[in-house]
Amino acid sequence: MNRQFRRAQEKQDKKQDKEKAKRREERKSRLRQLRRSRAKSEPKRTTGDDQSEKKPASRGRVPGRFAGVLAAVTVFFIALQSVAPVEGQPGLAESLIGAGFYLMLGYFATLWFMRREVARAPLVSVIGGSLLAVSVTVVGIVQQRSPDLLSLALVVPALVVGAFLGRLVFNATPR
Repeated sequence: MNRQFRRAQEKQDKKQDKEKAKRREERKSRLRQLRRSRAKSEPKRTTGDDQSEKKPASRGRVPGRFAGVLAAVTVFFIALQSVAPVEGQPGLAESLIGAGFYLMLGYFATLWFMRREVARAPLVSVIGGSLLAVSVTVVGIVQQRSPDLLSLALVVPALVVGAFLGRLVFNATPR
């Protein structure tokens, strides 16, 4: 009785192993087919001076992995800073800190847009940051607060510098 049970168990184990191998081969076949279709659909990436064929950059090696999240957090802090303003007229340090947030926004937004291959990413991030600054200023005026003119004057240069740094980092990263 025990011998019959072991033989039946061995037979069942062999059958399960064959099914596992068959599923594994089907999975490998699907992956090979998917890789071939992806390789056909991706354009070849070459530079103007180097005509040698390069492998496409993997998604993990492109800079700006968390840039979208950091840009959103920066927008949150800019909005938070406008909700809880400084009493009276802000000093030089507060104005520079406010402009620094826009520099970070320009940097992170540019990295995020360039990672997603948006055309003219630095320009888009500068325009978006400028619209954010205008909207924050308008909300402050509606709430009858005097705008921080020094910080407002530094917004566009800070966004431009941040966008330039973001593009510089993105282009300088080896892929």
